[in-house]
Amino acid sequence: NQTSLLQLKRPENGVGYDNYLYRLYFGNTSTTGVKMTDETRLCANLIDGFKTIQEVSAWLNVDASDAQAKAEVEAFASIVTEARNYYNNILKDEKQLELLGTQKSNALITMETEMRKVKKHFGIIVKLKNLTISPDSTHKTSYLVGERFTTSGLKLIATYEDGSTKLLDASMLQVISANEELGIYDNNEIVRYQEGGVAKTFTVKFSVTEKASNQQPDNSSNNGDDTKNNGGIVILVIASVVVVGLGVGVFFFVKTKKVKKNDVVEENVKDKE
Repeated sequence: NQTSLLQLKRPENGVGYDNYLYRLYFGNTSTTGVKMTDETRLCANLIDGFKTIQEVSAWLNVDASDAQAKAEVEAFASIVTEARNYYNNILKDEKQLELLGTQKSNALITMETEMRKVKKHFGIIVKLKNLTISPDSTHKTSYLVGERFTTSGLKLIATYEDGSTKLLDASMLQVISANEELGIYDNNEIVRYQEGGVAKTFTVKFSVTEKASNQQPDNSSNNGDDTKNNGGIVILVIASVVVVGLGVGVFFFVKTKKVKKNDVVEENVKDKE
């Protein structure tokens, strides 16, 4: 029953180190960090085995009707796709992504970009699959009532059917909704990206809050009416004089307007003689 003086150092994500033999022969264990998983290692090996960018670019000079060259492109494309599938799982684990390294990550993305050109050259169709927000996006997420939606700083990731991706900036996106002032109940706008005859949309979410009494939205304007503001209700008092026979009648029209999006108002009119 004497405790062993032997110490075991094992990787943090290692398995099988808690069985009877290890507990029997090692009195103390400590972790040494995270080891590279088999999936990360396979991904790294595939990327290391890629053709060079120069070799891949050379396919663009080959006749697109060359069946043998097209078969070679498709075979290599499957390897790149396999690496991407591993990479997508690695993205879920920050430590594994760090072990893979920035150089290999960039090599994969660069190769995917070049392969899209080659596939297009040989008539191999790779369709756009979906759009997601980029972690690097710095778009505005909070607005005041009366401001207009802007795509400034917005970055999306376009994912294709082969798993490859491309970063999209605001200049590549189209806002579907009209350029109108935002109301308190607005919370999203839809943007669109089209490529190769395929269009995808993405819903950009945000919040809209009432502006303070001394705060004006950047794109606000004054319509010049002589009005009084009472808790969001605009009250207009209009007086008119009507002469009927020998009598004179004075009518006061009291209108209340509840301001909503798109300058739509609800009116209640009362006549007082």
